[in-house]
Amino acid sequence: MLKYLLLISVIAAAYYGYRYYNRLEEAKLKAAEEAKLREQAKPPAEAPRPSQAAEMGGEDMVACPGCGTYRPVGVTTPCETPGCPTTRA
Repeated sequence: MLKYLLLISVIAAAYYGYRYYNRLEEAKLKAAEEAKLREQAKPPAEAPRPSQAAEMGGEDMVACPGCGTYRPVGVTTPCETPGCPTTRA
């Protein structure tokens, strides 16, 4: 009789343990989905304002009309990029 009670209790423990484990896995998946949805719902980060760029050590740049290489604004020297059509010989 004691053997049957022990067998039933082991089977019940395994069954309820399996159910508990599945609930934990479902909760993890649900939390991951919610985090993904929250990340998608975030508004895009705004671009730094010019004053912020200056504070961070940034510099305004313009593209060279010949080759498209970016150079600082106000530079008067010719572009030195090899193959650029605006390079002086």
